[in-house]
Amino acid sequence: MNAGSTPRRSARGNKPKTGVPKSLPLIWWRSVPASDFHSSAIDVMRGTIANIEMLHEPRWRKAVAGDAASAFNLALSIDPTGLGQSKLNLAMTALVICAHEGNPTACVVVASVINRTKGIRAKEELAYSWALRASAMMADRTAIEAPD
Repeated sequence: MNAGSTPRRSARGNKPKTGVPKSLPLIWWRSVPASDFHSSAIDVMRGTIANIEMLHEPRWRKAVAGDAASAFNLALSIDPTGLGQSKLNLAMTALVICAHEGNPTACVVVASVINRTKGIRAKEELAYSWALRASAMMADRTAIEAPD
């Protein structure tokens, strides 16, 4: 799908053609497999967090700007079983953006946080999708770096 196009609904009417649900972009990380994130969904997520401030959190602005280390350090600092679900949703949204842009460590951290978070349906499959994406990224890098 092109960034400027309108997503088509599925027969059930609850998902755009990309497979990303019409729900709030801040919770897509909890339900959308890695393979279903496309550039248009990432653009929506990026726009959602662009003007949000996280008070007393120096890593936030760097995470929003695409610094993967800040994003995964922030995400790992939040207790996924605690009361900071809104903060976790913000951090994970930034982290998914970094993962989608090619950072395999971000993919592994997404998988780890999903596995540690309660209340996620089919979390094993969802976490596996991110681990698989990380593995594919690393395989691609190895193939590129391998001497002929």
